[in-house]
Formats: sequence, C-alpha cells, structure tokens
Amino acid sequence: MNYGDRGNIAAMLDENSFALYDAMLYLDTHPNDQNALEFFRRKQAKQQELKEQYNREIGPLTACDVDSSCGYWNWIDEPWPWQL
Repeated sequence: MNYGDRGNIAAMLDENSFALYDAMLYLDTHPNDQNALEFFRRKQAKQQELKEQYNREIGPLTACDVDSSCGYWNWIDEPWPWQL
C-alpha cells in the first residue's frame, strides 16, 4: 500500500468534511438558500464517494465500516486512520 495515497484520500475527506460542516452551519441560519442547499448536497455526495473510496482502497475508515463477512475483526489489520 502506498501511504501517500492514504494521506491524500484522508486530506480530501478532511477538506470535504470541513466544507460540509460549514455549509450545515450556514443552512442553520439560511434554510431557504437554494444555492447553499445545492452546495451541501454536492459535498454530501462527495463525502460518501470519498468514504467509499477510502474503505475500498485502504480499509475501514471507522469501526462501523468493518466488513465482518471476512470471518475476523479486520479493523486491526492496517494502521488506524489517525496514524497517518
């Protein structure tokens, strides 16, 4: 595994998470802003895409993402997301 790729995907997740959270805060005070709502939807879809990419290419991002069908608890196989 290329740990540089891991860091890149993690950085993209962090950046997108920040934008998503910022949009949520804005929408709390501007709930009828259609441009902001569309921005939120795009960032929400991107977050799901990045999370799925991370899980597919690197491994489970959180314990809830563990694929337990492999027959053992594989959460411990790779360095954890905060060990980049």
